[in-house]
Amino acid sequence: MKKLSLGKILALCWIFRIVGFAVFLGGFIFLEYKLPLVCFLTVGLGIAILIAGVCFELSYYCCPHCGTWIGLSNLPYGYCRCCGKELDVKPEDSEE
Repeated sequence: MKKLSLGKILALCWIFRIVGFAVFLGGFIFLEYKLPLVCFLTVGLGIAILIAGVCFELSYYCCPHCGTWIGLSNLPYGYCRCCGKELDVKPEDSEE
């Protein structure tokens, strides 16, 4: 199995966030149709997707050199805040 690049991992994290938030908000539509159980289940599914995205990010969005979590406050951007080595955070894999 091929290891995912940091850019693809970051893209997957954002997909989890967007889909989870959309499902979460979409669940409230069922309240208009007086279906509270379906609303509760859909909102719960949205929250579960958001939590899965956070767990995925905490598990896999790590520096390939030292193994520390990169996080959102990665300044200057493109460098690990722990070891200082450059990170390749491009979403596409270049075959150069």
